[in-house]
Amino acid sequence: MDMNLLVQDTHVHMPMYAVIAACLSVIALGLAIPRWAGLWIIALLFAAPWLDFAGMWLTKLVSPGFAIVTLAGGWAMALGYAIVAALAIYQMWWRKP
Repeated sequence: MDMNLLVQDTHVHMPMYAVIAACLSVIALGLAIPRWAGLWIIALLFAAPWLDFAGMWLTKLVSPGFAIVTLAGGWAMALGYAIVAALAIYQMWWRKP
C-alpha cells in the first residue's frame, strides 16, 4: 500500500472508529450484563481499531508478516459489534422482564 494512501486511510477511519466505539459503548453500558463484561466489551471496541491500523503500519514499515495483526483487528471489531448488537437485540425483544 502506498504511504500516502495509508496516511489518508488512517486519518479518515480512526476518528470514525472512535465515534462508533463510543456510541456502542453507551449501548453496552445500558445492557443488563455484569460490569466486568461491559468494560471488557468497551475495551474491545476501542482496542480493535488500534490493532487493525497497527497491523497495517507494521506491515508497511516492518514486515509483511504483520498482516495477521490487521486481520485480528478486523475480526475483533466485527466480534465487538456483533456482541453489542446481539445482546441489545436479545434484551430488547426476547428477554423476559
